[in-house]
Amino acid sequence: MEDGMDALVAMRVAGILLGSGEGRYTLVLQEVVGTRRIVMTIGSAEAQAIAVFMEGVKMSRPITHELMAQIVEGMGCSVSRVIIGGLEGGRFITQVVVSRIDGGVPIILDARTSDAVALAIRSRAPILARESLLRMVSGDEVEMEKPKDVSQMEDEELFRLREQAVAAEEYERAQEIQNELRRRGEA
Repeated sequence: MEDGMDALVAMRVAGILLGSGEGRYTLVLQEVVGTRRIVMTIGSAEAQAIAVFMEGVKMSRPITHELMAQIVEGMGCSVSRVIIGGLEGGRFITQVVVSRIDGGVPIILDARTSDAVALAIRSRAPILARESLLRMVSGDEVEMEKPKDVSQMEDEELFRLREQAVAAEEYERAQEIQNELRRRGEA
């Protein structure tokens, strides 16, 4: 929208998968109502922080994002929402909106998207994406080609197709590609 009022769309964590490099993972966010996705590469610590919470694993001591959520709450505030607002230089621009329980002016913090998502799920805060961003990066706008024989593809193409398969929720295809990369010693 041209007047600066860009609609916000509710997102959810659809999955975390092993990424294309050592210590790299793929985070897939999907519309709560709809099929559009945002796919991004995140680090292993952030992937673990998200996965541990989503799988209901109880840690004996709080991990970083749990500590962050406790600090926010202990200061009389709450994470009210996370907004993935744009893309700059190949990186998502994300804000964590912290509301004060006393009704004071909300605090807006710049954050890495993976950290913001890990904090949002612990705080039960909505993850929102700007409509304009979804139109620009959404995975459901990319049509998957008819599957090719993965053994005949270059590694770089396999990494790209694996990301597309994940975004399209074609997990059997993604696993087939992952198995080929493992066979080659590239995964």
